[in-house]
Parts: sequence; C-alpha cells; structure tokens
Amino acid sequence: MGTVSILADISAVLVIVEFILLAAIPLLVLYFIVKGVRWLNEHLRPWLQQMQAKVDQVRDAVKRGSQAVAKPFVAISVCAAQVQGLFRGITRGLSR
Repeated sequence: MGTVSILADISAVLVIVEFILLAAIPLLVLYFIVKGVRWLNEHLRPWLQQMQAKVDQVRDAVKRGSQAVAKPFVAISVCAAQVQGLFRGITRGLSR
C-alpha cells in the first residue's frame, strides 16, 4: 500500500504542476495584452485627441454649410405657409 500511496501523491503533484503551467500561459498572454493596451493608450491618446479635434471642425463646417444651403428653402417654405394661412384666414373671414 505504501508504493501506491506514494505514486498517487506523485501523480497528484504532476497534475497540479500541469494545471499551474497550463493556467500560467493564458494568464501571461492576458498580462502582456493588458500591458500592450496600456502602451497603446499612452502613445495613441494625443493622436486620437488631434483627430477628434479635426473631426469636430469638419462636423461644425458641415453643419454650417448645410444650414446655409437649407436656409433659402426654409424661408420659401415659411413664406408659402404664411401666404397660405393668410388666404385661409381671408376666406374664412369672408365666408362668415
């Protein structure tokens, strides 16, 4: 019985060592991924802030441009609605 007990202990230790080694590989990979993401964050943040500023400028220019293009059409629509409302009011006033 002593030999079987010793072999069982040795096999248990081997299983534990194998588990530790197999668990260490993904943990090391995860560690280096996190470290790489932190490095990217530090080195890309200024560039991304500059790009965000440029995107904001373009967005503002597009907004101003679209408002300038739409302004005459909105004015025509408003005038047409006002004239239509005026005639509707006149016809209702005359029909009474």
